Amino acid sequence: MKKISNKDLIIEAINESIHISSISLKTEKENGDKWIIADGVFGYPALIILFSVVDSIGSYFRVKSKESNGIEIPFSDGEKRKIIKPRHHFYILNHPSLFDCKLSKEQIDDLYKAYRCKITHNQSIPIGRYLFYKLDFELFYFQSNKLVGINLHKFNKLVSEGANKFTDMLYRGNLSPSNYTAGELRNSSLDQVYFSSLGIALPSDSSGTTNDNL
Repeated sequence: MKKISNKDLIIEAINESIHISSISLKTEKENGDKWIIADGVFGYPALIILFSVVDSIGSYFRVKSKESNGIEIPFSDGEKRKIIKPRHHFYILNHPSLFDCKLSKEQIDDLYKAYRCKITHNQSIPIGRYLFYKLDFELFYFQSNKLVGINLHKFNKLVSEGANKFTDMLYRGNLSPSNYTAGELRNSSLDQVYFSSLGIALPSDSSGTTNDNL
């Protein structure tokens, strides 16, 4: 039977997500009578998927407390912060080896509240906030610390490249034991009988080398 690990499943899920978001942004809407905004691509589902990828990558750098060992994310104000709570996952956008966006805490918090949460939970973004799909717009368009526009194609490129770097980290080593989400995965209950029926042998443990970057 083919043996897969939790790490393999994470990589597969990320790769599938990026693949589908790219298809969404390459697909022009057809049958204009069906759509309120007929001229464009499938930007909303693409953005939901991309936010999910960023969210999930950030979760693998989350630690239990400020005192826990873990990477400190640099911000444009010169401060460094750890990812401790789920709402901190988007701090990963400033990780210098993954996305390196060099945003302020206020800018990331606004992106999270106005875009990620609204589109994920309400299928909408606030009035005065926009999605661009033309390549001549910048990646993020801020007015002060308020994010008023995201370039979908450039954001897809950013997340795709960062996700590739992250999955490369996973290929080179298992998740660090200090990582909160990795611990949840290791302690989760998996249905051995169900997966065996599919010809998949689940890992009996999660032993192996760790990657200090995680």
